[in-house]
Amino acid sequence: MLDKRRNSCQNGKNINFNTLKGVPMIKQIYNKMSYFTSRYQRFLTKPEYKFFKEMIYSIIASRKPIVADQARCLTGKNNNTKHIEKRLRRNLKNKNLTDKIIEANLSLISKSKEKIKYIIVDDTDIQKKYAVKMEHISRVRDGNTGKIGQGYNVLDMITVSHESSSIKCIYQELYNISGEEMPVSSNTKILNALKKISKHINISKITMVFDRGFDRSTLIEPFLVNKYRFVIRLMKTRYLEIFGQLSNYREWIKNTSFKWEMIAIKTSRNGRIKNNRYEVGILKVKYIVKREKESLGKKVNMWLLVTRKKGAPKGKGYSYYLSNVEITDAYEAAKAIFESYGNRWKIEEYHRYIKENYRIEEIRLGKYVRLKMMILLMSISINIILGELGKRVCIYMSNKITKRRYIRWKKLKYFPLYIVTEYISKVISGLDLSKLRKEKNKSDNEDKQICLFADVLLYGSV
Repeated sequence: MLDKRRNSCQNGKNINFNTLKGVPMIKQIYNKMSYFTSRYQRFLTKPEYKFFKEMIYSIIASRKPIVADQARCLTGKNNNTKHIEKRLRRNLKNKNLTDKIIEANLSLISKSKEKIKYIIVDDTDIQKKYAVKMEHISRVRDGNTGKIGQGYNVLDMITVSHESSSIKCIYQELYNISGEEMPVSSNTKILNALKKISKHINISKITMVFDRGFDRSTLIEPFLVNKYRFVIRLMKTRYLEIFGQLSNYREWIKNTSFKWEMIAIKTSRNGRIKNNRYEVGILKVKYIVKREKESLGKKVNMWLLVTRKKGAPKGKGYSYYLSNVEITDAYEAAKAIFESYGNRWKIEEYHRYIKENYRIEEIRLGKYVRLKMMILLMSISINIILGELGKRVCIYMSNKITKRRYIRWKKLKYFPLYIVTEYISKVISGLDLSKLRKEKNKSDNEDKQICLFADVLLYGSV
């Protein structure tokens, strides 16, 4: 049977993954998914838990935010899916369930063994150019082109752990200012999200990282009041008190002493590693509080980190970061701020991952409440792939790659989730859950199957 499959691959045909029987690696995938979803059971009622489990399974299997495709994954291609699709749509409209799932997710993440080192915050967007009847759709800025189009904003918060630098989506919410019951600004959305997280996790000991779009006094001052640690890349308009004088911080570039050199390692998708060298200087500054509060006073001591890319043209390559990290030594403070912001690119990689692998911009739901629920469930589904399951499958596949194919795998191993996601999706969509528990372990077939799949996925043929 395996030889026939190999021949079909050589002829350019696709493998029929639906015919694959249950084998140890497939059992591991199924068991991990069952364990992951079962932890939410105590937070939900039986009907809610059934809906939650089916959605997680169907999102991973279909890799689409389209309810019709998700219903087909639950029933099979030839069966009638109308009644299941109707049930899924009905549950997606349950606003109370959305709040319960958010609280359950935060509660479970807080009990994880991995200690959180950074929380990276950023906005992304969902563009719906031709959508007419989607509820509360409005004009948003397209992050790729910089142009204004119609769609929705999505607030993302991911965590970076101490030990393995692995990432996990801790909070993801689709929002539109006009669509909320009580219209709020994006600043209020961020503060409310952090308030929800702080109920379960002590975020005062975690450094939050923001890009320059979040250099706003309406955010910085509440962070200081709540004693949140943060690193924010500054905009050109920021005024600070430096050496007792209030002025635009860019006027003090000439007075900055670049004492140290630090390296930022960047890995491209083809596996090339580039070491970007930066000259680093740091100044003690005072942030002037606009809305005076008793707990803060008029001025707050902070660090201003200035970096200059080595080899950049004169007057260019500068970046500026404001932070309230509680470190007295200048070098240690500069090192901590530089390392913190160096992790910010992980959220950009996360945005690209969900848009390419889960086609988030293909979402087709008319009701605003359903849109919010779908985005939330997709973020939880992605956490399964980003967690231990994705690592196990990645290691297993990499061990089965032959030496003559190693060069190609070496280029892809820096972004393995793109490959692993497709593999897990194919396996899940081909599972017959009723028969899986009865299947016996067949390690030989497992090895051949994984090798065969890796070859077809990476190279198109065996």
